[in-house]
Amino acid sequence: QHCFKFRDGVRHHRDLHHNNLDGAEQLLNQLLQAATDEIDPEMSFTIDMLHIDYLVRSRDLQTAYAKVEELIEKFRDQEKDIALRVKLLIVKASLLDKCGRPLRGFSTAMRAANLAFRSRLIPHLWEAMGAVSNILVALGEFEAASQILDVVIPRSLECEMPSVSAKLYSYLADAC
Repeated sequence: QHCFKFRDGVRHHRDLHHNNLDGAEQLLNQLLQAATDEIDPEMSFTIDMLHIDYLVRSRDLQTAYAKVEELIEKFRDQEKDIALRVKLLIVKASLLDKCGRPLRGFSTAMRAANLAFRSRLIPHLWEAMGAVSNILVALGEFEAASQILDVVIPRSLECEMPSVSAKLYSYLADAC
């Protein structure tokens, strides 16, 4: 069952990237029904992140923001899930940027970077710094964003996380 849920998650992710929102909605409904079953917390978090991604792509930013806030509150007091909290803060900063509130997004991205740095979560630190630079671009601070990314990108390549590196290069293109 775990493999089937993971397969459906991958299919949902693929449908979102191909802009097939109808197919993604069907798979999401199946995954959300499965989330009520007794499953491991990591799979539950993955389903929640897929749900947030679907809401963002379908332009329901208020519901996505409420879902992120709910998850942040859920993980606030759990010291062992710091990586999940950092990831949620990065998603929250991205949502705030998309909603036209880049200053609030900047402070959230800085909190995520600070938490990742203190916890020595280096791949998440580079992702958080990418969020900071993306918000700097939204604020018109292109030179500062470019300087941050010039330092962060080589280090992110060492972490061997291609999706983070791709996002960072995209932010660098925006800064240029």
